[in-house]
Amino acid sequence: MTGAMEALGQWEGMFLLFLQDVVRTPVLTWLLTKITALGDAGWFWMFLAILFLFSKKYRTTGQMMVLALLLDFLVVNVAIKNIVCRVRPYEAVEGLMPLIERQVDWSFPSGHAASGLAAATAICLTVKSGWRYLPLALALLICFSRLYVGVHYPSDVLAGIVIGVLCAVAANYVWQRAWRSRSEGENR
Repeated sequence: MTGAMEALGQWEGMFLLFLQDVVRTPVLTWLLTKITALGDAGWFWMFLAILFLFSKKYRTTGQMMVLALLLDFLVVNVAIKNIVCRVRPYEAVEGLMPLIERQVDWSFPSGHAASGLAAATAICLTVKSGWRYLPLALALLICFSRLYVGVHYPSDVLAGIVIGVLCAVAANYVWQRAWRSRSEGENR
């Protein structure tokens, strides 16, 4: 198993160096450093959830987002990051230079990816209009930006995506059960 992990780590490091040496351009760097900042501490997604909470039409979406983001925070920031303790790629991959300030927490999983996918999936599960995919596109762009700026390995981002989606699905399940039991209680 150790050999497989080493091979994965080598591949991930080579991929990040490829992004740095071949893909990085001044225009992309300017754009993606701005986009990655949208995911800092999940503030953009929390702000969006608060906006939805004040809208009668999207209040349930806001509530689902808050629940999904809370689950995501507990799973990613309180538990997994502190159990796995994976160092950032710029500390382990020789020659990799991050485009943003050094991060203060562990690398695995990506909190930006997890919070973005938790919020965007909650929106996709509760909103029926076509615009619901815009937050999903933004969340995925934030995921890519974390690789581009050199602060996460691809497996960090992939794990964050999976955890974020699962947190939103769990929030949806809890919300639906609570709503169903409340409706059943009112009908008695």
